[in-house]
Amino acid sequence: SGQTLTLTRTSGASVAAGTIVELQVTGPANPGQTGATGTAEFATETSSGARIDERTDVAGTTITVSPMGTPTSVEPPTLQGLVIGGQNDGINVTVTTNHTVPSNGFVTVQFIALAGWNFNATGSAGVSSSNFGATSLTTTAAGLVTVRAPSGIAADSTAWFVFSDTVTPPGPGDFDSQPTSTGTITVTTKAPGGTADINQVVLAALSVRDPAGALTGTSIRPVLSGGTAKAGAVGSVEIEFRNQNGLPSTSRFRIVFPDGFAFNVGGTTAPSIVAGTINGGLLVAETITNNTVVVAMDGTGISINPGTVVRFALSHVRNPELSISSHSATLQAGRSDGFVIDENTTVPVDAIVTNALSSVSLAYASGSATAGADTNVTVSFTTFNPVPRGGRLRVELPNDGTRSYVWNNGATTQAWFANETVADGALSVVSVSQPNATSGSNAVIVVERTGASTAIASSASVELILSHVRLPQVSGTAGTFTVQTQSDVSGNALIDEGSGTVASVSAGNIAVGAGAVALANSTRGANTTVTFTFNVTNPVPASSRIIVGFPPGFSLQPSFTGVALAAVSGGATVSTGTAAV
Repeated sequence: SGQTLTLTRTSGASVAAGTIVELQVTGPANPGQTGATGTAEFATETSSGARIDERTDVAGTTITVSPMGTPTSVEPPTLQGLVIGGQNDGINVTVTTNHTVPSNGFVTVQFIALAGWNFNATGSAGVSSSNFGATSLTTTAAGLVTVRAPSGIAADSTAWFVFSDTVTPPGPGDFDSQPTSTGTITVTTKAPGGTADINQVVLAALSVRDPAGALTGTSIRPVLSGGTAKAGAVGSVEIEFRNQNGLPSTSRFRIVFPDGFAFNVGGTTAPSIVAGTINGGLLVAETITNNTVVVAMDGTGISINPGTVVRFALSHVRNPELSISSHSATLQAGRSDGFVIDENTTVPVDAIVTNALSSVSLAYASGSATAGADTNVTVSFTTFNPVPRGGRLRVELPNDGTRSYVWNNGATTQAWFANETVADGALSVVSVSQPNATSGSNAVIVVERTGASTAIASSASVELILSHVRLPQVSGTAGTFTVQTQSDVSGNALIDEGSGTVASVSAGNIAVGAGAVALANSTRGANTTVTFTFNVTNPVPASSRIIVGFPPGFSLQPSFTGVALAAVSGGATVSTGTAAV
């Protein structure tokens, strides 16, 4: 009865004095609380109840915590629902007890310790619902939440409760990735007073991950010049996105631009809202470093509803100083403490095209502008963007099918700068392409700066000299030539380019000697044959013309009997056909 168990021997012999007796009793339930049990009592009696021996202060034992029953769980398995956009769906804890939790007992939930996370230590974490009348008691900064069970919890029953506002993410932050961890939550039931454990379970694999939603409709439009994003242009860039989750009126936007963009150029970079998207004020919240700009809403506007098109501009930005066909940026939207709400790490940035070289011209060495001459050519231009120390210059001279230029004429074409205070270092020829009469391709040369100490500055007046260039072998102008500056990175990406019209060349010289004009019959008034002997500088094509100017007094009216052409080479005369007047 009560705590006393009386056993009657039903078989066996008498037990001699001094014998050690071992008694096993199967079936009793341990106390429902952990800790020492207190003292026990042993006694022997006669069948009529008279005591033989007794001991009332036998040392007891210690009761340890027992595991929870199943199922036991904590939902959601991640903490995403707690922190995204300030929306809190709560944490649902479900346990099955093996033993009774007395009235005013407790359930504690110990979260894993995560660096940078703040557990609510103000006591405001509330139990929103439960099936055992749970009330919130305390929440500690170390992540221990204690819940009271006023009515207790019956043994072998499933108990659940939902509580919220327990944890907040790291802050203030710099939009770095949020902690990503796995760990455990320990749930324990306790006796009144909270010192003795009853049941306990360790829930494995609680994960904490970046809860960011997706920014869509994202784009970054570089500085426009004449409606085009040109290399090195200075002005305003425009950022656009559509948010997935609601954003507060104190949101921050972090933009990581691709390499090459520069800020605070010609003034201080500042944000401004593009009309018709969001309201309030914007400001640059942090020092701009490593192509990263953080823009903050100043709180004077309203919060941003999900799905809103947000567009703002940044002033005094310079585009990369080279052409880029494809590049991307990272864009994040978050709270004022830097916690990321939505993001997109592959925001397309509009292509950057070349800017324009100015004052582009081409000149021939003095006195050499005649057809077929071997000469030095000076290509002059003014840069828009700098040309790096290892940059390249590309010159393309025209070919109109009749007139073309040839490199390496008589000797290898060399390249150098006329003024090394503007552009220093040696130049090496990287490649040469000769013109092709069949395809109509132009003459192209590419030279590279080697050994230069500095970049060629923007707005620099450059004179590039190219030697041993054969001019077109027909007088006139061949048309338009082009010049390009190229980077030393990104496959020698183009920087600037420009074009101009090549200078006209005059006719080449015909050399003559004594007896250049000979008459077969020199009698006055007689019809005769006239032989003209001359040396052409440039080749004469088959479908060409020959102009002969007779001295005054010759009559060209009588019928011609024919015109014969011959070439003299090595003393031998070889017929080269006939000509018609």
